[in-house]
Amino acid sequence: MGVAVTRIRVLVVDDHRIFAESLAAALAAEPDVDVAAAGSGPAALRSMERAAAEGRRFDVMLVDADLGGAAGGAAGGGAGPGAPVPPAPGVPSGAARGGARDPAAEVALDGMALVTRVRDARQGVRTVVLAERDDPRRAAAALQAGAFGWVAKDCSLSRLLSVIRGVLRDETHLPPALLTGVLRELTAARKHRTES
Repeated sequence: MGVAVTRIRVLVVDDHRIFAESLAAALAAEPDVDVAAAGSGPAALRSMERAAAEGRRFDVMLVDADLGGAAGGAAGGGAGPGAPVPPAPGVPSGAARGGARDPAAEVALDGMALVTRVRDARQGVRTVVLAERDDPRRAAAALQAGAFGWVAKDCSLSRLLSVIRGVLRDETHLPPALLTGVLRELTAARKHRTES
């Protein structure tokens, strides 16, 4: 009789299809990882809704920092502005709560907005932001939005797997070179809030 392996369910969200599919394939080669990919924020929310309905919730979401063209990133394949977005998984829409749908709430999601929506759904999904470059301000914003980590897109697979397993233990992961800058940003943001 074999030992049961606890599977880690990962959702890769990136509007660069080749990157998303390549990363998903690399992760799927791991014996304890089940993986799916989505090309936009709305597609990610739909995938999460489907998985939750089937009793197969995701444990970790890896999301492109520049999803949907945020911060000057390429928008190839992402949802355009004004594209309808379903409510976050586990969070009823305005119509489902008995109210009218809020058209302002139905806009395309960039990476940080997706992180916030997933956090607000309170499903226990750990989010890690994948970035092409280190940026202390954006990394701090990602943590404030609910991300558990910020990782370079070109990091090794073993590093990424270490981060995935770490965030499942409630660890926060940042590249060491970013730590001082992120702490500075978070301290400044807190100081600004207390002075307001």
